[in-house]
Amino acid sequence: MNVYIPYNFMFLLLTMLGTIFSISSSHWMGVWAGLEINLLGFIPLLVYGGSTLEIESGVKYFIIQSMGSGILLMGSLLISMAALSWTNLGPLLSTEISSMSFIQKDMSFYGALVMVSLLIKIGLTPFHFWLPSVMSGLSWFSVLILASWQKIAPLILILMVVSKYSLFLLMCCAGSSMVGGVGGLNQTQLRGLMAYSSINHLGWMTAGSISSTASMVIYFIIYFLISMFLFYYLWMKEKSQARQMSTSSFQSMNEKLIFSTLILSLGGLPPLLGFVGKWLIMTELFIIEPMILMFLILGSLISLFYYLLLFFSYFFSNNSKISELSTKNLMPLSTSSYFIVMSVSMNFSGPIMILWLPSLIL
Repeated sequence: MNVYIPYNFMFLLLTMLGTIFSISSSHWMGVWAGLEINLLGFIPLLVYGGSTLEIESGVKYFIIQSMGSGILLMGSLLISMAALSWTNLGPLLSTEISSMSFIQKDMSFYGALVMVSLLIKIGLTPFHFWLPSVMSGLSWFSVLILASWQKIAPLILILMVVSKYSLFLLMCCAGSSMVGGVGGLNQTQLRGLMAYSSINHLGWMTAGSISSTASMVIYFIIYFLISMFLFYYLWMKEKSQARQMSTSSFQSMNEKLIFSTLILSLGGLPPLLGFVGKWLIMTELFIIEPMILMFLILGSLISLFYYLLLFFSYFFSNNSKISELSTKNLMPLSTSSYFIVMSVSMNFSGPIMILWLPSLIL
């Protein structure tokens, strides 16, 4: 996918504006409209390549997101009819409305509809079924947007109703971490594996939103930075199958260092940067819900197994032969040097962040 074509930039800008419009709106109708603008901008980016897999993934994504938007619109309409207000935060959390028993049950059900619609849109367990199949057919640029930017609006909207459904959300987070860990064990395609990795990280992000908004934001920023470097690297190397990690096209020790640090940091191996977000959430959830934290840690340990498999198959691959195809995929020397310095220094800044972040949050 050529991101430098002007109308690609226009669709990317429309996607970002839809998210900003959605999270800045004070009414459910504005939230719904922003999510629809985001969807209309993102669909052309998905199907731009014209391949069968991309079109299939785009259609699947459109159907799932439309279903989530329909449920969100229905739930918000019911909330507005019961509370006589379109405000997206007040009617669900108002003590005056909650004290009225004949409205309380209805508002809980309507709020649950809104919550389910957001979970469908973001792909949190048990509504994760669409994410691996959609992500498996996309380009690496589309995978990066789907795994990062498309999470922002649903995550922030979940914060608006999290206090009434925290127990349900914590159970979904635990299930998401386990599904992301176990589901990735049987994956041979890198995009599918990254999809289950995204599901696993999504469980941690949502759990962080329940315990502390700052922890969720820090975790998301760290996940976005690591994913941006990793997906850009895989995009340049044009790798889609896990077995390609052990081929002779990866002959440089610098390339091994880049991929190894990125994949281990994404897995949350201490003391790399990816561990910092998990550490912050662990220190807070240990007091609130230690049982849920146990499932989150177990899912991350299972996911770390397939990260280590990728690391070993890549780092200890046979590099004696270099094909002509591999030399075409090499980065320029200057670009490679900058990329190595930035990615490695970013990932090894974990210990500094662990010492500095608690004082910043407190």
